[in-house]
Amino acid sequence: MTISSPSSRSPRVTAPALALALAGLLGPCAAMADIAPAFLGTWKANWEGEKQTYYADVEISEAQSTWKTLQPKRSTNPCFALKAPMKVESSDAKRVRFTIQSSEAMRGCTDGRLTLRIDDANRVTANFNGRDVEIKPVAK
Repeated sequence: MTISSPSSRSPRVTAPALALALAGLLGPCAAMADIAPAFLGTWKANWEGEKQTYYADVEISEAQSTWKTLQPKRSTNPCFALKAPMKVESSDAKRVRFTIQSSEAMRGCTDGRLTLRIDDANRVTANFNGRDVEIKPVAK
């Protein structure tokens, strides 16, 4: 880091030195958002509710991930059928945790949590808001 000091009272940090220092501080945070290749792609999810089966389309990429719950029959809930962004909360080679930011897609909608894991048989398993979810990749 280059520090120049015209006087002993007012040290100055040059712009390149400041950029390097910030990159060093922010680098570890940016690396946390990396998603293991096994989780990348387009997925179909389904789970059993109290009265019916629910379905969602899930898209996971390094650039942007989304969740879209498909409109259940007889539902007038405006929060269904919205494509909500997903924010990576934590990620490693065997697990990724997302916050489904439904409140960002529409004011008043409730955010959710999605965790994907790679099990011992090397399959991806999922949990949505504490409920096990069947999740399958969409063929390309």
